[in-house]
Amino acid sequence: MPEPIQEIDGLKKGNPKKQSCKVTLWDMNPTTGVSTVTFLVPKTLDPGMYPLTVTNTVGASLSTDFTITLP
Repeated sequence: MPEPIQEIDGLKKGNPKKQSCKVTLWDMNPTTGVSTVTFLVPKTLDPGMYPLTVTNTVGASLSTDFTITLP
């Protein structure tokens, strides 16, 4: 199965762009059908709220409440 592509739509200096993220874990609970995706956020993104689109061969899902915080 090919590795899915995750993208974060980010705004930096007024320029919209998409950043791909490396997926470190993608798991689904077979009983509930709930999926969990863990990925690395590019260091070029500043802390703040971003829309997040998770895409695979089945479709895409958009989240509007993805927040990057300082470690």
